[in-house]
Amino acid sequence: KMPVRTQSVYTAPAIDEIQRDPVNELALKYWMPNGTKHKKFDALIVEKIYNDYLKSQDFNRRRIVILEFSRYLECYLWKNFNENTNSIAHVLSIVILINEKARGKIEQWACFINNSKHVNRFFIRLYEIALEESVSYKEQCYIVEFLIVCVNSFEVEIIRKQLQEIISISNWTCILPNRLNYELSKNKIYKKLYNKFLEKNKALNDKDKKIFDLKSTFISKYIKYFMRA
Repeated sequence: KMPVRTQSVYTAPAIDEIQRDPVNELALKYWMPNGTKHKKFDALIVEKIYNDYLKSQDFNRRRIVILEFSRYLECYLWKNFNENTNSIAHVLSIVILINEKARGKIEQWACFINNSKHVNRFFIRLYEIALEESVSYKEQCYIVEFLIVCVNSFEVEIIRKQLQEIISISNWTCILPNRLNYELSKNKIYKKLYNKFLEKNKALNDKDKKIFDLKSTFISKYIKYFMRA
């Protein structure tokens, strides 16, 4: 049985606490805007911050806020995210910081909108990670929270486009055959849309088909993941 996640009273860290925090030194060297030349991107820094600074402390919110204050998301994580980024730490760090912005009622999608080239890749990798058995319950909570933030941002075009790809007629491939045939027989419009989807799927190359199938089946698989837990 999964534990119930509770919320505790939270007080934001003071400026002097932020300045004394060990991650502040890394921020000054690697990403925080301060007028000095930063060291080049190092993927190991992302891993170190995620595993040693966040995960080892059960994702202490004060530490998340300190990272948000340093503009870690905008100046390091998203700036250096690309088509070859596979790191769970990198993807979930982005998820956690966007969630924190949403909690604080801060504009959370500016970095995606201003640099949208790799948004699709980010969501693909997120869906893959969400279905991995190695991801902890706490990490899954952050993923679910992120998806809720996305749904609540449906008016943002770049986010709406991503959501529409996982909640379209293509989801119907996950319905049991007898039920699918029954529903399609009742509605000619749905049947036409579903047949169009099947034709589109057949025309894809292997790489694109794999991505298309991931998005089409994600919601169903993710629900089943939690039903098994």
